[in-house]
Amino acid sequence: MKGHEKAYSDAIEARDSIMKKVDDPAVSQLVKDIMSNIDTLYASIVNLEEMQSRDMYRKFKTNNESLCGEDDSSEAQAGDAGGDAGEASPAADASAGDGSDPEETEEEIALKKAELEEYRLKEREARRELAELVKKTGRALSAKGIRTVEHRSEIPDWLVCPICGGELVRAGEYITYVLSIIAAELILVKNVVGKYTCKRCGFSTGGLHAGGSAGRPVRREQSGACSSDAPSSQADGAGLDKASKGAPAGAEAGTEPKAEAGAPGTGGAPDDGAPGDGAGAAPKAEAEAGAGAQPSSKAGGSGPEPPVLPPEERAPEVSPAFAELLSEHGCYPCPPWLNPVFAPGKRGYNAIHWPSIAAAPHCSADPWLASHVITCKYAFGIPLYRQESMSALLDGRRLPRSTMDRWILAGAKELSLLHGLALRDLRRCGCLNGDETTMQTHGEPGRPDTAKSFFWTFLSCGAADPRIRYVEYAPTRASSVPLAILEGFRGFLQTDGYPGYAALERNGQVVLVGCLSHVRRRFVEIVHGMERGKRRESRAYPILDMIRSVFMIERRLRKLDLEPKEFLRRREELVLPILDDLRGMIEKVQKSTNPGGLLGKACTYAMNQWEHVSGYLRHPDLTPSNNVAERECIKPIVIGRKNYLFCGSVSGAEAAELYYTLILSAIANELDPERYLATVFIRSRLLPKERWEELLPWRIASLEEKPEYHKR
Repeated sequence: MKGHEKAYSDAIEARDSIMKKVDDPAVSQLVKDIMSNIDTLYASIVNLEEMQSRDMYRKFKTNNESLCGEDDSSEAQAGDAGGDAGEASPAADASAGDGSDPEETEEEIALKKAELEEYRLKEREARRELAELVKKTGRALSAKGIRTVEHRSEIPDWLVCPICGGELVRAGEYITYVLSIIAAELILVKNVVGKYTCKRCGFSTGGLHAGGSAGRPVRREQSGACSSDAPSSQADGAGLDKASKGAPAGAEAGTEPKAEAGAPGTGGAPDDGAPGDGAGAAPKAEAEAGAGAQPSSKAGGSGPEPPVLPPEERAPEVSPAFAELLSEHGCYPCPPWLNPVFAPGKRGYNAIHWPSIAAAPHCSADPWLASHVITCKYAFGIPLYRQESMSALLDGRRLPRSTMDRWILAGAKELSLLHGLALRDLRRCGCLNGDETTMQTHGEPGRPDTAKSFFWTFLSCGAADPRIRYVEYAPTRASSVPLAILEGFRGFLQTDGYPGYAALERNGQVVLVGCLSHVRRRFVEIVHGMERGKRRESRAYPILDMIRSVFMIERRLRKLDLEPKEFLRRREELVLPILDDLRGMIEKVQKSTNPGGLLGKACTYAMNQWEHVSGYLRHPDLTPSNNVAERECIKPIVIGRKNYLFCGSVSGAEAAELYYTLILSAIANELDPERYLATVFIRSRLLPKERWEELLPWRIASLEEKPEYHKR
C-alpha cells in the first residue's frame, strides 16, 4: 500500500471513530466536509497517477523491446527504462500504444507531476485538519473495542501555589491514554447446584451430569413424553468423519492398533454422542451383547438405553404439565439450569442431572480455560511446556502440560463432528485456494517417527461463499488426498503448481489456476543475487516490472467496486496485453539462456505454468496470486511447528486439524478465537447434533459472554 493510500485509509478510520462517539451535529457536519475534500483530492491523485503510469508503461515498452532479445547491446536503454519504472510502477491501459509524440509526452508528464504534487499538498493539509479534529474530540482507544477504565489523580489539599502561596483552584483536566493489562489468574470454580425433591412422589434432582455415558437431554421439539436424541448418523453431516472424507491409506479408521480411548477416529464407543468411524465398533458391541451387557442405542446414539424393568418398578412418565413447561423453556438458548438431563437411577429415569460447566466430558477445565489453552497453542504457536511455565508465574501453581494435553484431546473428541460439517460447506463453494505443508507426526502405523506427514489447507475465496479455512491431516502428499478431500467439489482451485493437484483436473472436477507470485519469486531470487547497482541490468528485471504492473492493475480495479461482468471485461482489456507481452519476453529470454541456469529454470517454470497462471482472468473472485493461502493458513501452522516441533500422536494431529480449522475460520470471520471456542464448548452441550452447523464460525449468530466469576 502506498503512502497516500494508507493515509486515506487512516482518515476513513478516524472519521468513523468520530461519528460513533460524537453526537454534536456541527462536529459531524465538519467531519463530513473535511472527508469530502479528502475524497476529491484522493480521486484526483489516483487519476493522475494512472495517467502518468500509462505514459511510463508506453515508454518502458519502447525502451525494453530489445532488452530481452538475443542482442543484449542496449544496456543504457535498459538502465533508463528501469529508472523510469522505479519512479512509478508501470500499468497498462487500452490506450497503450496510441502513437503520441514522446517530446509532447514528456511535457505532459512534467505538468502532471506539478499538479500531482499540488493535490498531495492539499490532501496532506486536509488530513492534518482532520487529525486536529480527532484530537479535539478526544478519540479514545475504546473506539476500537478496548474496555476503558478511568484513573484520576488529584493534588493533596495542603498544596498551595509555589509562587505566592495562594490557594489552588481546579480549572480543568489533562487527559491522556495509556494501555494496561490485567494478568490472567488461575481460579478454582466451586459449582453449587441445589437439590430438590417432590413431596408427592419422591422424585429428586441429581447433581452435575458430566455427559457422555448416559442421559437424554430434553429438547424444545419434544412436546410429549421425553424421548432420546435422534441418532447422530441422522444428523446433517454426521457421516463426514475420516472414513467418509476418504482419507488415504494409513489414516483410515481401524488402522491405528493402539489409538487413545475415545480419540477422534478410533472407532471406540461414542459415549458422548460424537460420531466414530465405526471400524471395529460393531464386533465390540456384539461381544458386549453376548456377555449380557446393556443394549446400545442404534447408529451411535446418545448413550445406552435404560435397563428393562418390570412395569411396577418403572418410573412414571413425565407429566403433561412438565412436558409443556419444557416445550416453552427447556432448550437452548435458555440457561443451562433449564436444560436438564434425565439420567438412570435405581428405578429407571427418576433423576434430573444438570449439565456440567466443564468444557467436555472427562475434562477438569471450564470452557474458558480450555479455549485459552487451545488458542494459545494453535493460534499463537505457544507450546504446552511454555504454557506450563507461564501458569507457574500466575500464582505459583504449575499447570501440568499432560493435563492440558488431555483437555485438548477431550475437546477434540467432543467437537469432532464440526470438522466434517466444515468440509461439507467447503465442497459447496465455487472458488478455493489450496496449499500444503509438512508436519512430523509420531506413532503413525507402519511409519517411522521421522517421516514427513502433511497438513492440507483449503480456503474459500468466492464473494458469495462463506469464509472457510479448512485444514486436514494426511500422512502423505499423494494426489489421492486432494481427490478425497474435494470429492464432489466443482469449481476453480488456485494452487502453487504442485503436480499432485493435476489429478483433479484430469477427472474433470475442477479448473486449476496457477499463481503468478510463484512465477515472480524465481526471478526475484535472480535479481536479489546481483549487486545492488547492477540489478536493473539483469534480463529478469523488466520481467518483474511487467508482473508488478499486473498486480497494480488488479489492486486498483478492485477498489472501484465494479459489477462482476464489468470487472472481468476491464481486467481482461487491461491485463491481457501485458500478459501477452510478458509471455513473449520470457520466451525470448528462454531461447537465449542456458536452461540449467537460474534464469533458464525460472523461464521454464513460468512457461510450464502459463496456461494455469492466466486462468484467473476467467472468474472475478480469483486473483493473480495464491498468497492468501500461505498467509492465512500455512503461516500459522508453520509458526506453531517451529515451536512445538511435531504432533505426538495421530490423535494429536487430528485434534490439530480440527482446532486449526475452527480457529483460522473464526479469525477470517473476524471473531475472537478464544471466545468463539468457549461458545462452541458451551453450546455443544445444549444443542442437538442436528443443529451443530449453527456452531460453525461462518454461521454462528453471537458469542457467549464471560461468566460472572470472571468479572472483577
